[in-house]
Amino acid sequence: HAHRLDDRVVLRLLDRARDDFAGASDRMGALWLLPSRVIPVLGQHVHAVTTLTRDGRDLAGRAGGVARAVDIDGLRRDDGSLDLRLIASFHRPLQRSAVAVAAALSDLRDVRSSWLVSPLVDRMDDFQRRIGRLAPNVSLTADAARFLPGLLGGSAPRHYFVALVTPSETRDIGGHMGNWAEVSATDGRFDVV
Repeated sequence: HAHRLDDRVVLRLLDRARDDFAGASDRMGALWLLPSRVIPVLGQHVHAVTTLTRDGRDLAGRAGGVARAVDIDGLRRDDGSLDLRLIASFHRPLQRSAVAVAAALSDLRDVRSSWLVSPLVDRMDDFQRRIGRLAPNVSLTADAARFLPGLLGGSAPRHYFVALVTPSETRDIGGHMGNWAEVSATDGRFDVV
């Protein structure tokens, strides 16, 4: 049974994560730590932790920005159509998030060193796995926000042929087309022709 978190709870958690990462990032940038950056082995650790806390701050901040900017509940208009302008407005914050995720993955690769201790490497690996799973979804969602308004008839009416096949009847190469429909999309409204 899936539970949907309240939007306010999600925003509070993201803001807390951003603030925690920001505090850690500020501590890693303290003047008294600057000399440690040139000490062999210790310098690699300071650089890795500084980079990871900065990326954590940026990612949590971007996620909070997206959560505030993307109003999923406002997508459906009263007449049942989709608000294509609202969908298009999601593209910019989602694209910025996709860039931040890609930058964090690149930073993780750049700070890797054979001198890093195992507990830090384990945390980096976990961070990389989590971000790696997230990256394709963020990029795909940004692309969807960019292209969906056009596909859904925002600039001109669109017509789609929908074939309904059943794979249990393997006639020809793709099964038997048991039914079909022509669907039109105009300014976010769908009609079966």
